[in-house]
Amino acid sequence: MGVTEARRALAAWRRPRPPRALPFVTVKRTNPRLGTFGHWWVEVDGVESYGWWPSRCPLRLRHFVFGGRGALNGTSGACSGGSASRDPHHLESAEHEFHPLLTVRKSDRRVRAEIRSFASAYDAGWHWSTKRATDDCRTFQVRLLHAVGLAEPSEHEATRGRGCPFLGLFGNRTRQLA
Repeated sequence: MGVTEARRALAAWRRPRPPRALPFVTVKRTNPRLGTFGHWWVEVDGVESYGWWPSRCPLRLRHFVFGGRGALNGTSGACSGGSASRDPHHLESAEHEFHPLLTVRKSDRRVRAEIRSFASAYDAGWHWSTKRATDDCRTFQVRLLHAVGLAEPSEHEATRGRGCPFLGLFGNRTRQLA
């Protein structure tokens, strides 16, 4: 192990004072468009990523309307490209990308472990709705950020948007923690 690698390894154990940006975590958000739902996911170190998907791919109309089971990275359905530690959109560019702020004092190593732990333990349905508290990739990301102690920098709060433009016709789709 070289001197640079040793310094990086030691730095992962330090707990600098918050708030601070985490350059090794990238929050990605793609807006919904006609014919696509859009997607939100989180990448860590460019090696792993986590997003919430319907367990059924392709999505049928009844699952869209009534909901169904969800799956981390789309692994339980027929979605291609996902694995336990990689979202199918891993390393793709997104319309909105930013590094979150850590709001509590903890080491980088602990942040990584808490992201993995939250993602692997998350168990919910998947449902698009005009209701404020639904289970989809947006809710998954917001809950993950909150559970780990991460926040959006103020200049990126607007990237939450109102959700699907079509569903926006029927009511607000703002996100609040359930």
